[in-house]
Amino acid sequence: MLVRLTNAFVRLAQEVKAQLSKEAGAAKKAQEDFRDVPPLSEWEACVQCSFCSKWRPCGTTEAPKLMGADAGFACKMVGFSCNQEQRYTSQEIDAAF
Repeated sequence: MLVRLTNAFVRLAQEVKAQLSKEAGAAKKAQEDFRDVPPLSEWEACVQCSFCSKWRPCGTTEAPKLMGADAGFACKMVGFSCNQEQRYTSQEIDAAF
């Protein structure tokens, strides 16, 4: 009985490890699909994410539309991820605008 439980545990651990590895690979690929935060000097305008509160660059014509979105602005709307760093402090961004 103990041998069967041990074998079942080993199989379960291998399955969990394989699933975690698969998910980690998918997360890494997804992260590579996001835009890099450009230099602050290239920002035309920016909007603040309703979910993570990070500021993201966008075009001057896009900003009003993005801020007026029904559910609020989300990083993914302009190709970023909430998991990405903002790169610049809020003070640096304020000074640029």
